[in-house]
This record gives sequence, structure tokens and C-alpha cells, in this order.
Amino acid sequence: MALIFAAPSLRRRENTGRASDWAFDLQTAINKAEPGDVVELLPGRYPAPAVIANSGIAEQPITIRGPGRGKAVLDGGRTRDDGRHGGLEPLDGDFAFFKLFRADHIVLENLNFENCWPNAIYLRSCRNIIVRGCSGLGGRFFLYARQSDLHPTAGLVLDGVSWMQDPDHDMWDGRLTWPEVKGKLHEFDASFFNGAMLGAFDIEGQVVIKNCKVSHAFNAIRMDIRKKRIEGTGDEPRITRNRNVRIHDNSFAFIRDNAIEP
Repeated sequence: MALIFAAPSLRRRENTGRASDWAFDLQTAINKAEPGDVVELLPGRYPAPAVIANSGIAEQPITIRGPGRGKAVLDGGRTRDDGRHGGLEPLDGDFAFFKLFRADHIVLENLNFENCWPNAIYLRSCRNIIVRGCSGLGGRFFLYARQSDLHPTAGLVLDGVSWMQDPDHDMWDGRLTWPEVKGKLHEFDASFFNGAMLGAFDIEGQVVIKNCKVSHAFNAIRMDIRKKRIEGTGDEPRITRNRNVRIHDNSFAFIRDNAIEP
């Protein structure tokens, strides 16, 4: 296992009693990671988003984590008006600070996301992704997941995530109304808030959301599927996507639309 340091600007990490350890920019550090490696971010504010396209293995995931001391802030540098660009169901080209494509066995932990509109994390066709002890401030979605027919998305865990979508409480103090967030009025389009901590479209499932705290948001969890994924009629339809989702031991407060929208 290798420990790879990433830095927001400086490339050298000074250590007491040692000369120095080299620290890479975030994208380079991620690209160098192999199964079992840990990418540790040094304290600071990171302005450049990154793509994760390499994978760990079941016994040796790739871990990307914040510092043991201090704080690593992943700053998207975007405003909520940029949140409209992703639409109701974001796609690969929409902004996210972390984009994961065909990446399996990845752990993201102790990271802080700010100003990431529309997405903090976006993934397609990934399996066994753990997001643990992270926080988000702002954004249409904290995490949005999709898949392709040949490469399903399954095995997502959100554990101890804290997300506040609307820190100014605009949706609760009367400055923005439910119809405005739904985009139903011509006077003002506030659809940048029409998202959730977890959003998903047509994914296989095996999802766990636990120990999370969501407050002042439009939705907490919203998972959509195509109508063709529902087989059969009557009282016993067979659902072929969004299966085996467990949601427990969470705190959802000041949710304007739905805490859980399956």
C-alpha cells in the first residue's frame, strides 16, 4: 500500500524530522493510485475538479481522504445559477467536482465539498463506492448516479454524510417558493434547488444510506427509473432497478419536498 499526498497548490509537504515528501496535484495523485493505495489531501482549498477512472479491488480499495489534521475543501467555485445547467437528471458533461466512470471499489472519506453546482460527486457504471464522513454545502445534488446497460451501478454506501443545500434558508424563510423551485412560474426559475443529497437514474441498486444528516434541502433522496423497468401489472409488479435500498439512522430536517422519493 502506498500513501500518496495531494496538495491544492504547493507540491511539497514539509515534515518534522524529515526532509520532505513530494505532493502531487489532486488529479495526478488519483491517476497514480493502485489497489490498496491511499490518496491523502493536505489541508487547503482545492479549486480544480478531478476524474476517477481507476479501480481498487474488494480487499484493497482505493481511498481518497482528507487530512488527519486540518480541512480539505473541494471548492467547485460555482454559483447556484449554474445548478440549472444539469437539468432534472444530470449527464456526464455536467459539472461535478469528482466524476467517477467505470471505477469500482473506491472510498471517499473526510472530504468537504462547497459551491459544487449542480453536483459534488457524479458517477456512471461504478460498483462498490463508499462515501464516508464527508460534508457538502450547496449544490443541486451531493451525489448523482447513473449506469449503462452493459455496466451497472450497484453497491453505493453513504455513511455519515452531512449535506445542507440551502444554507441561507431561502426555501424556508419565504424568499423562494415551491412552484419556483419546480420551475412552474415564469417570474423566476429556482430549479437549481430541485435535487437531493442522493439522486439516481435507472441504477441497479444495492444502496445503503445511514448515519447521514440532511437539512434545508428540497429532497433528501430521489431515485428514478424508466417505466420499462417495471414489469408486470396488478398488485405484484416486478421492479428491475433501484432494488435493495436500505435507509436507516439518518436525520432529515427542513426538507421542502420529499425526504425519500422512490
